[in-house]
Amino acid sequence: MNHQHMSELKLSQDYIWNNKETVKTGESLLDIIKLGIAKPKVSHNVFHTIFNEISVLNKQSVLLAVDDINGCYCPTSFKQVQPEHLCIVKTLREFLQPNKFKGVVVGSVSRRLMKNMRTKGTRYTGMVSGRKGRYLLESFDPVKVMPFSAGEFNTYINNLNKEKWMNKELNKLMEDELWTLSGGVPGELEKICRYI
Repeated sequence: MNHQHMSELKLSQDYIWNNKETVKTGESLLDIIKLGIAKPKVSHNVFHTIFNEISVLNKQSVLLAVDDINGCYCPTSFKQVQPEHLCIVKTLREFLQPNKFKGVVVGSVSRRLMKNMRTKGTRYTGMVSGRKGRYLLESFDPVKVMPFSAGEFNTYINNLNKEKWMNKELNKLMEDELWTLSGGVPGELEKICRYI
């Protein structure tokens, strides 16, 4: 949600997070976000409050973009900690339920998170989300990311050079090598460019 809409939306109820921190009905969501930035100890409460208010108010259409969405369902690297025990993951999982809010969810799946799962080679979101996430995420439509066209590739490389996001500027030969090595696939190109 952009700045204007966040400042217009007000809390629909009081929230008591602990003995010292409470927020009252009528405060703007923007003020709540500023509070979360100023006081990291209540940031998870702010996160949950914002999501709760967006789903309750249901006035604005919302785009929820989640990177590594299958991380909400995959096992963590700590055997004692399950994803559902993490505050932010718990809130996201709650928000991913059908008809929870007015808007859409766009999520990318991380293959890195699948290394402990027996899903090698699968392309289906439900299969890379573990047993618990399979049911929920199978209703989502996968979108195939197509390789860059030559023009898109040149624009991407020019932008990297212009913004000085690489240690050295690429010459034509290096650009041709990048095109060959990556096949124009955005994810592969990004991986290779990390080391330049």
